[in-house]
Amino acid sequence: MTVEPKIYDDGAFTIDKGNWGYQSFDRDGNKLILSLSEWECEFWSRRYLKAQQDGQWPEESRVMNDGKVSGKL
Repeated sequence: MTVEPKIYDDGAFTIDKGNWGYQSFDRDGNKLILSLSEWECEFWSRRYLKAQQDGQWPEESRVMNDGKVSGKL
């Protein structure tokens, strides 16, 4: 049994269930978001595409808690 990918926002992106969770793809077939829940995948795919459209994504993405330890352990 194969499940067809769900299409969102008139084809702006699709979400497909795979072995590792839910994967979203843009119109050109590029991978966007991989998530364990369909809801999270949809939420972050919409947010990512909206930020890309508005030109805001690079400023929003940042590394937090990168795991560097200073001083003695």
